Amino acid sequence: MIGNSSNQPLQVEKLNRSQFLIRWNIKPFTRPAMEGMPEMEGFEFEYNSKYYPHEISKKEIMLAVIREKYDANDELAIAIRRTGDEAKFQAHEDYVNFARTVADAILAE
Repeated sequence: MIGNSSNQPLQVEKLNRSQFLIRWNIKPFTRPAMEGMPEMEGFEFEYNSKYYPHEISKKEIMLAVIREKYDANDELAIAIRRTGDEAKFQAHEDYVNFARTVADAILAE
């Protein structure tokens, strides 16, 4: 999902005792002035809405990012190449590598 905030959000935010919210691709943005509304500056980001990890580890962060685009059934079908579509397989592999990069960046902070 895409979200925005007037303040820079944390990449990892604890929701309760055992769940975390993961945000990535946090970028500043400026919304132009519109009729009756002033120009607004803030931050835009992606976040997971389908998977809340119980701990912060590389695997859990990767799953949070991946679950925003693929559910477990989609991944299984792609992994065993039931789709028969090499482009879908490669797109999934590229997204997993992207999730790995996001996890590494979050853990490096």
